[in-house]
Amino acid sequence: MRPGFGDATDSWRMEQIWGLYQQGIQFQNAQGWSDWWTFWRRVSGGLNEEQQEVILGDIAKYLHPGAMKNAKTFQRCKRQGLRSHGKALSQSGKPLCRR
Repeated sequence: MRPGFGDATDSWRMEQIWGLYQQGIQFQNAQGWSDWWTFWRRVSGGLNEEQQEVILGDIAKYLHPGAMKNAKTFQRCKRQGLRSHGKALSQSGKPLCRR
């Protein structure tokens, strides 16, 4: 299942599975978390912008923990887009947001 790659039923598939994200993970152990994020990584091509923002809001503190201490930094990183494991990069490749 790889929604977002051109199949006619992609939007329907994402409507069906987005409710799973809203419910949250059911088995909170190491294997459960691994399976949870592997699943969402695989279907991420079908997420719309709003859904991506919801997930980013939930995991930003893990991607860029220092940004959560400063709301301005967090918002700037969010606007610029988190790349390279949470480091927002400018076009020159220099970090926009530092830890």
